[in-house]
Amino acid sequence: MEIQLILNKEDEVLISEALSQSGIEKDDFYRTAIVSYAKNILGKREQSSQNNKDWSEVPSEKLKGSKARSAIEERIYRSFQAIANYNDNAPSNNERWYIGNVVLRQLSGSNGQVVGDWIRRHQTLIDDHNNKYSLGQYHNKGRGDVTSVISW
Repeated sequence: MEIQLILNKEDEVLISEALSQSGIEKDDFYRTAIVSYAKNILGKREQSSQNNKDWSEVPSEKLKGSKARSAIEERIYRSFQAIANYNDNAPSNNERWYIGNVVLRQLSGSNGQVVGDWIRRHQTLIDDHNNKYSLGQYHNKGRGDVTSVISW
């Protein structure tokens, strides 16, 4: 495939500087750049289709391995549900867990900022559950990692 590039002076200067620093032949440089850009575009398309997928029916093991944003949202939701179910079946508050950023992060394996965003969007749901058992933010202090007790 023959490709002709029409570059403005600014682009030519930029590419010339990059070529001189890279030590790569001009044709290899262009081929690598074009292929890299094509892979980037295709990767974004695949990522977009993954984000539009309904993850609610996906088995937990497959869900845990996905980095798609909507998969992460589902992991956090399943973590919330697992803790809420555990708390609903626990005989006393000594065994219940306050649902907050730390335990959701531990159980979902997700980034704290993403978990924080999820919590803000579901604050009423979380508050209702924690208030049902009078669980406060210091309730989990010294209890260790929630994953030693709860999983999904």
